[in-house]
Amino acid sequence: MDEVILTSDWHITNKMDAKHVLSCIPKHSNLLLLGDLIDAGIDRGMNWLQDNLTIQLKALQWLLKHYHVIGYVLGNHEERIKKKIGLNPYTTFLGEHETTEFGMNGRSIAMEHGSSAAQNVLKQLQDLAFINPDADVVALGHNHTLGVFAFGGANKTQWIVRTGHLMNGHAEYARKGIMQPKPKGYIRYYFDENYPEVVLV
Repeated sequence: MDEVILTSDWHITNKMDAKHVLSCIPKHSNLLLLGDLIDAGIDRGMNWLQDNLTIQLKALQWLLKHYHVIGYVLGNHEERIKKKIGLNPYTTFLGEHETTEFGMNGRSIAMEHGSSAAQNVLKQLQDLAFINPDADVVALGHNHTLGVFAFGGANKTQWIVRTGHLMNGHAEYARKGIMQPKPKGYIRYYFDENYPEVVLV
């Protein structure tokens, strides 16, 4: 394996959304998932009904059969479920073990979902880079921003990335909050070259 896709914030609500993601990310890709794959909102005008959640999880399970998931973290939408029912919603098809670090070919990637506490696009990334100084890449999702920034000197470059989103449309809560749509896409990281590429879809 010489490359991996870092992606998050799909916010799948049904199989149509899952097919949208499948049209964006090539089949059989290696994925690191940074959370908010489903849309289990219970506040800010988002509806969460048990039937909807079952539909979302089934659509996600169908979608992930087309990929190689090599690591994942939960997002705030998944954490809501975990707090409410005490279970990781992805255990049955992604395994029990979330990971905040992934290593391959002498490279390492530190990842978290991120939080709303800091809206500054760079602040949380800088904090994550500070506590993971040896990581080649530090990555966050959550705020739907897509971007790559380089830190480092002559001997080493550390990449800090935001993984963007792949939402099928513009969420109702985002419209109500007058939040502007952001470009859709993901990050493709090449281990051998230590190089992240922004992919717009």
